Amino acid sequence: MFKETTDKLFSQMPSIGGMREHLDQRTRGDKYIWGLVLLLSLISILVVYSATGSLAYKMYRGNTSFYLFKQIIFTLIGLIVVFGLHRVNYTVFSRVATILFLISVPLLI
Repeated sequence: MFKETTDKLFSQMPSIGGMREHLDQRTRGDKYIWGLVLLLSLISILVVYSATGSLAYKMYRGNTSFYLFKQIIFTLIGLIVVFGLHRVNYTVFSRVATILFLISVPLLI
């Protein structure tokens, strides 16, 4: 019974090639830009952890990973926002750009 269940479960799972095709369909766009965004995100996490380890040790009684987890959460939220905006049609941004420009000029002054 266990073997039949596992065989049925594994037969329903997509292959590695199928997973790659599914991922390619979901993340349409330039692979180099996505790679650069992920690389810069990882670098930012490492830099924050490196720079705030001793500060977190003093402020949070030895918990050196406080700022690391905070940075990871902010990075994940940012990546979700980037992915969501990536899925929006670019013509929406062209319509909103003029309004945002007119709002930004008084804010700069």
